[in-house]
Amino acid sequence: MNIKTQTLAYLTDKTGKIYETLVIQRKDPQADVDAMVAEFHVRRDLVVDGLNAIPGIRCRRPQGAFYVFPNVSGTGMTGGEFADKMLYEAGVSLLAGSAFGRVGVDHARISYANSQSNLRRAVERIADVVARVGVA
Repeated sequence: MNIKTQTLAYLTDKTGKIYETLVIQRKDPQADVDAMVAEFHVRRDLVVDGLNAIPGIRCRRPQGAFYVFPNVSGTGMTGGEFADKMLYEAGVSLLAGSAFGRVGVDHARISYANSQSNLRRAVERIADVVARVGVA
């Protein structure tokens, strides 16, 4: 990690007071960005891989953003029906893909801007509901 040091010195004034030095260490801001990008890749992969393991759901791996847009038509539900069922039966909030137009009718939008443990739990809950319902 690259740490930059900045020194601020207050010079001796006319009365002979000694100067004070303040040293501030700043981390390279790009290192923080790189760490968050890596973390979001882990979260994305956790959600995509988890959803793709559920029969009836197909999910592409997005290259940006904080969302996945899985096709849920293999479950026998539209994106709206799927979103409602996940909210009421799994306690998982997601958005019907139809909010993005006709192309999203068979999809749902799921954010992965959450902790890994919460995302893992959400995918497990989705899997449990889909298993109970069965696939079309």
